[in-house]
Amino acid sequence: MKIRISEETIRNQNKKEKKRRQRLVPVFKKASSNPTGFCKNLHPSG
Repeated sequence: MKIRISEETIRNQNKKEKKRRQRLVPVFKKASSNPTGFCKNLHPSG
């Protein structure tokens, strides 16, 4: 049971990771033209 649960969580995490990457793609494109703004986007507190 534990193995099955962990596989499910890993699959869900992979889905989240893909969604996050898709959201980050346009940000990365902006980053090449504006690196300082990109750093601020990554670390708003910094």
